[in-house]
Amino acid sequence: MQKTTKTISLILALSLMVTAFAACGKGNGEDTTAAIPAQTTAAPVGGQTSANGGSTSTGGEEPPAPAQDQKPATGQAALEVFNSIIGTQRLSCALIEQKLTNGTIGTQDTVYIDFSDPKYQQVESEIEFREGFERSDQNGAALSAISSSDVAGTQLSGTTLTVTLKDRSVSDFTGNSVNGYVNIVDAARAQELGAKVKNMFPAFPGSVKLNSSSLNLKSGKIVAQFNNDFTQLASVKISYSEDIDAQFKYLGIQIVANLTYNITAEYK
Repeated sequence: MQKTTKTISLILALSLMVTAFAACGKGNGEDTTAAIPAQTTAAPVGGQTSANGGSTSTGGEEPPAPAQDQKPATGQAALEVFNSIIGTQRLSCALIEQKLTNGTIGTQDTVYIDFSDPKYQQVESEIEFREGFERSDQNGAALSAISSSDVAGTQLSGTTLTVTLKDRSVSDFTGNSVNGYVNIVDAARAQELGAKVKNMFPAFPGSVKLNSSSLNLKSGKIVAQFNNDFTQLASVKISYSEDIDAQFKYLGIQIVANLTYNITAEYK
């Protein structure tokens, strides 16, 4: 009995002590809970990436704006890109063809050779003769920038630029390219063709001389294929029609050649 009384007394004493301590804590306003150290994060140095992958900045500055899309939106803008690239990227000629579609050779009064005659498509010897006026190889002239003054129109579809050239006429011109047209049949080539006709008659003396020539270039199209970001050219295709009128002199005789070509070329 005495032991039980002591135990009860001890419990009451402990209860009074806990109550006293609690009252004391409320009286001075202090929180008895242990303080938790505040977690701090150092501000990243300007432009660093935060943990969640976002861009951050300091000093109240806005993050830099994303780069603008540099792809051309119009055919004219794409032509400017084409001219810029063609100055640094040299494409190789994969094929150039000059196909004779029609033509005559003779004097002012008489036609002696008419390429519309079926024999130039059917008879082996005549086919070989016609092919001597044609060309098919990989030795095309280098591409160059296209002047806006030579352009009739442009069209951009995806990464494909189509340039329509103006029809042009030039006289006594020697060179591979003129007014955007490339790999033309020029005056020098006309002289070669005149000599070819003369060589059909090796017993005849003298030589053929080119007096004058005029070239009519028409229906010119240039189709340029860019890569996806318009930093390089993947290919360039060229097509047009050419009429050449050449006047030759042989032993005092005037010889006239009127030839029509379809000309195509591809560069890669």
